Amino acid sequence: MQMKLGFLVLIFLMFSLRTWAQSTSPFVSAADQDLTVKSVTAVPFTDNIKGIYANPLYKKFLTLLAQDRLWSYQSMPEGTPAAPLDLEEKPDLVKNLLATSKADGLFTFRVTKGPRGLNGKMTFFSGKAGLPLIQEELRNFPKFELAEAEKEIELMYSRIKARLPYRGLVLSRRGQEVTVNLGFRNGIKNNDQLTVVQFLKLNRHPKLKIMVSSEKEIMGKIKVFKTDEYLSFGFVTYEREVGAVQPQSKLLTQDFIQYNEPVLQDGKVVPGLENRQDRDLSYGSNPREWLPQEAPQYGRIALLAGIGSYNISSSLNAGATAEATSSFAPEIAIKGELWISSEWNVLFNIRQSVFSVPAPPNATPGTLNMSLSSYSVLGAYNFLMSPDFFGPKIQLSAGYSTYNSSTDRTTPLTFTNTNYGGLLVGFAGQFPLTTEIPMDLGAQFNMFISPGMTESPSTAVSSKSTINQFGFFGVYHVRSRFKIRGEINFEYYATAFGGAAANSSNTTQKMTSAMGGIEYLF
Repeated sequence: MQMKLGFLVLIFLMFSLRTWAQSTSPFVSAADQDLTVKSVTAVPFTDNIKGIYANPLYKKFLTLLAQDRLWSYQSMPEGTPAAPLDLEEKPDLVKNLLATSKADGLFTFRVTKGPRGLNGKMTFFSGKAGLPLIQEELRNFPKFELAEAEKEIELMYSRIKARLPYRGLVLSRRGQEVTVNLGFRNGIKNNDQLTVVQFLKLNRHPKLKIMVSSEKEIMGKIKVFKTDEYLSFGFVTYEREVGAVQPQSKLLTQDFIQYNEPVLQDGKVVPGLENRQDRDLSYGSNPREWLPQEAPQYGRIALLAGIGSYNISSSLNAGATAEATSSFAPEIAIKGELWISSEWNVLFNIRQSVFSVPAPPNATPGTLNMSLSSYSVLGAYNFLMSPDFFGPKIQLSAGYSTYNSSTDRTTPLTFTNTNYGGLLVGFAGQFPLTTEIPMDLGAQFNMFISPGMTESPSTAVSSKSTINQFGFFGVYHVRSRFKIRGEINFEYYATAFGGAAANSSNTTQKMTSAMGGIEYLF
């Protein structure tokens, strides 16, 4: 009798301990609690055009929340104002909105209409701290129709749900049997394995405070034996400890990448490409490992050639004007850059042109050979408009430049050999055309500071010179290191002479050139 009584007491204690263990909830981290979202709400949307987009999009979004089976919808009280633009920086206001609506999650959205399209940002808040969890942005959406904007709102809402670090929740548990809020509409099938996890930590962006990653541990496994439209039933096959799988536990589905077995019909393993008879189709006759090409980091050099139009004119003291023009003046140029850093560069330019012009009337010989050359060395500073060195930028340069023109001597004397030189300050800017067209456009302008001029044979006692240089260029990206460059340049040199011994009162030279060539970056 005593043995039977002791056996019954032992069975009662074992059953009581098991029931107590299953009814006692294990520790749940604060991060896991912040991710538990059973109900959601949304504050009125805002825009920059008096609610033309915000009001209908808000109504559409409330319909999406009400129809969603993942969570329940809690409406905001009547008269709730729209969220301020800096709601992400006001967690106390977020907590107040969540408490007022009795919801676990909060959606906000602001849309702005600009010349390039619609822009907006949808933010999802959750957790006791009132911090943003996920953000989705709309950038330059080109369609302004309200129906298209509603479709984009649906996509943004779907992307936010997809970025949640879990797929569902355990709704209830009885013994080993559990009910989860995922069904065949969510892709769940009979005999699927669901992983139960607990989140230990949320890693947030240091400035935006949104979630960038999470740390979790596996608490158990569930095997599904029956599926409904938005519900499934299963039983716990594994858990870390008794009662570890509880209501509100987070679920992950099986999202593994599957590959076909590399086995042929005769049972042999599929050989690698290097052992197949058609290996040359993939590897070629001399295969080498592919390595990405390094970006240019030292500088660039350009070789250009083109044709220009040249004009020289002198007002002689005798009252006549001597003038010569050539519409075909071939020229070549070498341009280079050395990149000391992304901001500081050294520039050099060399240009040479040789051609002939008809002599002025009553001058001999009848044809004059002309030679033009220019040299410059500059230091430059780049004002980068983006983090990319090859993106839009403005360049300020300063240095020394010379320009020489040589001509045959005529009888009577009309033109002289001239040499211009001086310090210059240059301005240049360039920008990419579009993301689809790999081309840059730019312009440049050089301003000389008190340029000097000498002539040979020397006849003037004093002179005052003016130099103007400007141009436009385009660069087409063929490869990362090779580009095609085109330029149109305009130059003007003028000198006013003084003194009785001067042969002429003033002289001017004009040069317009179109050049093209290749550019190599190293």
